[in-house]
Amino acid sequence: MATDKRDPVSALLEEKTSAAQGRQAKELALWEQWKQSKSPDDLEPLLDAYAPLIERKATEYGAGAVLIPRVALKAELTKHIIGAFETYDPNRGAALNTHIQHRIQKAKRYVAQHQNVAYLPETLTY
Repeated sequence: MATDKRDPVSALLEEKTSAAQGRQAKELALWEQWKQSKSPDDLEPLLDAYAPLIERKATEYGAGAVLIPRVALKAELTKHIIGAFETYDPNRGAALNTHIQHRIQKAKRYVAQHQNVAYLPETLTY
């Protein structure tokens, strides 16, 4: 039985890095395919790749907003992700996921506006 002489921490980091790079390449390929065709059939696998992000952010943003249906929040997040797909430019140096993470922050405004029946100014809700 052969043993691996590498440090377990660096082996784990190397494994995580290669998995992230593979995922990034796959997402970029899906985006390029969708960008060329703008077809709903090509958009579906791209959105499926970001389904865990949508779930995670819906849980995060909707935690205190009991009046907002989870489906509505997920639809809002999906809308912002599709907007990020449309505005993404790989020549600017950012990864697709980074661009999406930045754009998805806009969903916080939706939560701030709809979380409370009694209106509060946006700055006070944060």
